[in-house]
Amino acid sequence: FKPLSSLIPLCLPSLAEEANAAQWPILLERISSNETIETAEIPWWIHDHCRQRRPFTEPVDNSSELEITHVLYASNAQNFDGLLSSMVSLAEHLVYPRQCVLHIIMPRDDVMQGRAVALEECFFMMVAHWRHKITMEIHEEIPLNFSAENRGPNRTSLAFARIFATKYLPKLTRVVWLDTDTILKADVSLLFRTRMNGRPVAAVKEIGRNAHPSTTSNDRRSLPNMPSFETMFNSGVLLMDLKAWRSQGVEKRMAEYALAHSYLEDQEILNIVFQSDWHVLSWKTKV
Repeated sequence: FKPLSSLIPLCLPSLAEEANAAQWPILLERISSNETIETAEIPWWIHDHCRQRRPFTEPVDNSSELEITHVLYASNAQNFDGLLSSMVSLAEHLVYPRQCVLHIIMPRDDVMQGRAVALEECFFMMVAHWRHKITMEIHEEIPLNFSAENRGPNRTSLAFARIFATKYLPKLTRVVWLDTDTILKADVSLLFRTRMNGRPVAAVKEIGRNAHPSTTSNDRRSLPNMPSFETMFNSGVLLMDLKAWRSQGVEKRMAEYALAHSYLEDQEILNIVFQSDWHVLSWKTKV
């Protein structure tokens, strides 16, 4: 490994600026040596609220083809602290870590400058006792054929990576997409094996009248295929049937909408394409 102190600015750019940043290399060294760490010493993002398990109530499919759980993220180096928070909370709740693969999409520059390697090293140090069980695969971001600018606050091209999941994962039949601000409190493999009842995507209903620009934008409301706010889903946690996406040409349809309407966000495009053809997950799945 590289000296851990050199990994902190790469993996945790915002936390590295905190006053206690000097404690991180010491803590990581102690974790890697299997030393017992007191609860009070554990960073905020794997503290008690991340460890509390919540019951999962969705019916699951136990078929053999869903034995390996696949999870997809997309992040640049600026969001690695949030990504690591989510990944560690995921790892903390896995019953069978050997049966989980994490797929991370990131910009080519981050990969070429060694940030992908730094991310892997940081993560495996944080979950050192599972180091040889969880698998991580890095995917370079595929350039878009449309602009991602002016599509909402903090939106980058990576927000549209979920639309092209079939390109990144050509051999998979199913994947769970997680935004990097998602903290898991149950085993993600249960979500992965949720019965989708023939739908191409499963998600949680959107909540909060002001949470989405489509409630106020005349441009958006004028689109003939824009669903009503009450019927929209949140795209932060998605269960995707990639086999159905391929057979239905979902990726092509979403790319066409994105190209034709330069103001649409990824969540709006997903809702326009799927309309009512999605399986509703319990709102507890998003918590």
